[in-house]
Amino acid sequence: MKKSKQQLMEEYEWAAQFLMDIHGFMESAEQDYAKYTSYEHLAREYAEDRSRLSQMGIEHYLQTITELQMMAEKEMDSWETIKRQSNTWMPDAAATKKWLETDVIPVLVTEAERRGWKKPA
Repeated sequence: MKKSKQQLMEEYEWAAQFLMDIHGFMESAEQDYAKYTSYEHLAREYAEDRSRLSQMGIEHYLQTITELQMMAEKEMDSWETIKRQSNTWMPDAAATKKWLETDVIPVLVTEAERRGWKKPA
């Protein structure tokens, strides 16, 4: 079922917020004032922002990863909404899923592991 931006935001609050961070990154990527230079840089800054909120922020960071994984697995009927939310160009659902699984989620996971953040059992 295709979902609207609002539906995705309600179901995947943290993932939707991170997609908006990607949106900003994509808008400014070619500009001199760009805040982020890569997905890795974006993940590092996102983790830093979350870590300032203590344990709750870390849980939100980890929830972002979980929600993005769920999106990649369950929400490809809404791939056009996801690409608009993140300001990326994807030709189809398969490309969107691959992008989430190879470009977005791994950098978040790597940053969490680098910081020693582990999901609760």
